[in-house]
Amino acid sequence: MAVMSPYGCITTKLCLEAGMRLDSARMSQSTLSSLSILSPGQTMRLDSYPRMSPYGCIAAKFYYMVEEHRQPGNKPRPVWRSVAVPAEHGGWGLTAEAVLLGLLIRPSIAGVAIGLAAILAFLTRTPLKLAMVDRRRHRRLERSVLAERVAGIELALLIVMISVAALYGQEDWWILLIGAIPFFVIELSFDIRSRGRRLIPELSGALGMGAVATSIAISGNEPIHVSIGLWIILGARAIASVPFARTQVRRMKNQPDSRLVADILQPVAVIVAITGWALNWTPWLGVLAILLLGLWNLVEMRRPVHSAKQVGLLQSAAGLIVVIMTAIGVHIM
Repeated sequence: MAVMSPYGCITTKLCLEAGMRLDSARMSQSTLSSLSILSPGQTMRLDSYPRMSPYGCIAAKFYYMVEEHRQPGNKPRPVWRSVAVPAEHGGWGLTAEAVLLGLLIRPSIAGVAIGLAAILAFLTRTPLKLAMVDRRRHRRLERSVLAERVAGIELALLIVMISVAALYGQEDWWILLIGAIPFFVIELSFDIRSRGRRLIPELSGALGMGAVATSIAISGNEPIHVSIGLWIILGARAIASVPFARTQVRRMKNQPDSRLVADILQPVAVIVAITGWALNWTPWLGVLAILLLGLWNLVEMRRPVHSAKQVGLLQSAAGLIVVIMTAIGVHIM
């Protein structure tokens, strides 16, 4: 038994009730009354409710264990931050890499505008997802209103950036972005069902974001085959890194991991990069960067896992190396 905070009291009560509804079990009025008067600081025995469904027991005990391990200094994430700031640290890195690579190849006013539009699109995904999830579940919360307002502001700024890119960039800079739409649709379809943390949506979003580098390069009048090559390299980087990062995080949490999938996708990433080089679309330095990344990922998955922060920092450094080597390779092609 443990002392419950107000947060723990509320979440445990909700889980108990949800589990009972799930199993169609009945509770006596006295049991409901005992839950309703549970106050912060009281202790609670979960095994004292024999009429509770097994699902309710599991859910309540899970939240109870979480509550027991909460540190006194931990505070809930502010509503505005959970709505406006994406929690996906890997997404920040993949977006920045696409923008940076495009600007290193062909810097331009239109390219900067496209890069800012990409960042705004990444930011808009979080409030838009929350608003759509709440509408799908027919609920109206404080975060729902805030999410709609934040998404509206960011979409307006996104339109402004696209207008600037259309004004200063080449006429066909947006064409290849159409090819990225299916990837973003797949990601969003998982998001609105609260399944955005799975491999397919995370990989789809990362693959789609690679088109940003292509559009930035085209807006600066880079040949289209070289611009497509940037997308190929960033796509190979995503194929290698997304499953690797997922595996490392699950290993760190002692959860069942999909190391086999991550192992298989490392050579797949290298094959994708080599295919681009064979077509004379990608520089050999970019292919070398992907090869080194794949080998490093394979070795790291067989060593003791780092902390989540270390995994993120190492992946950011690896992505930066891929970007720099690819940019140098394009300039010496």
